[in-house]
Amino acid sequence: MIYELETLPVSRTALFAGSQWISAATPADFSFYANDASTVTVGWTAWEGDRGTAGDVARLDGINLTPCGWNGSGTFAASANNAADSTAFGGKWANTLGVDAKAFVPKTVGSGLHTITATSTGDNYLVGSLTVMVTSDS
Repeated sequence: MIYELETLPVSRTALFAGSQWISAATPADFSFYANDASTVTVGWTAWEGDRGTAGDVARLDGINLTPCGWNGSGTFAASANNAADSTAFGGKWANTLGVDAKAFVPKTVGSGLHTITATSTGDNYLVGSLTVMVTSDS
C-alpha cells in the first residue's frame, strides 16, 4: 500500500510488478535512482521459497539485505542467506508454506543508480512484486 501522511518524510516508491523466476542460472536485477543520500527500504512478495533451504538472497549494490523475520508473534533479523524462507511478515503463523511477504532492514545509499539483485544458489523461487521506497536523508 502506498499512502500519504504529512508527518512522515517525503519518499518515492517504485513498484516492480510482473513475476520473475529466480534460480542459480537466472538472477534478476531491479534498478532505481536516488537523487541524494537516502534510506532505502525494500519489500517483496515471493512464492515457493523453501524454509530450510539457504541460498535465496536479495542484494542492494552487491551487499546482502537482511529480511525482517517473523516467528508468528514477534520480529527478529532473519538470515540474509535465506531471504525466501516462507515467512509472511505479521501473519498468524511463522511458516506460510512457500509464501513470502516481507520488508528488508533499510539501508543507506548515496546519490546515483542502484541495483537490487535477487539470486539463488540452488532453490527456485518466484518474485511476484518488489517495492523500493527511497527516503531522502537531507
